[in-house]
Amino acid sequence: EENLKALVCQDQNNYNYDIIYLGRLTYPKHPERLIQIAKLLKNKKPDFKMAIVGDGDLADTVKQLIKAEQLEENVFCLGFMRNAYKLLSQSKLMLMTSRFEGTPMVALEALSLGVPIVTTKTDGMVDLITNDKNGYLNDTDQEAVEQIYKILVQEDLQQKLKQESVKFSAEYNNIEKYKKEIINVYMEQK
Repeated sequence: EENLKALVCQDQNNYNYDIIYLGRLTYPKHPERLIQIAKLLKNKKPDFKMAIVGDGDLADTVKQLIKAEQLEENVFCLGFMRNAYKLLSQSKLMLMTSRFEGTPMVALEALSLGVPIVTTKTDGMVDLITNDKNGYLNDTDQEAVEQIYKILVQEDLQQKLKQESVKFSAEYNNIEKYKKEIINVYMEQK
């Protein structure tokens, strides 16, 4: 957690994005769904801003979809960034649209920085996210839009999710607790 805060401080830029997607632009991550959600969200909140940070074999497809859906004023492809932590920390939420997912490091980093996550119900994410606590799980684009909209327009909810994300991260990433669990597993094996 301290290392992340140090990386945030290294970046002298200020960012103004409501939503961040941070990851590869590849089939498992389903980046096309990002654009579909953005299209629907624009009907409810025309002034939202989304940063897409990452690269991959679907980068050109994503850019074409942004143009086709006339989202150039809302969705910005920033490409690969070596240090995206400040951008992440200054976003109101992280959006994940994966078809399948383990427990991604970027989700753990987002939560530790107090960034709630709106995500598809995938393997690792159902263990990390609790609705109305540190983000939202969804099955449909419309559900995702409603969840995002709620976070963006309700500042009290935004603050609550931020605080709960940090609290969850501190407990989930507690190294002393982890050590005890490892020792218990080894002791049970004897």
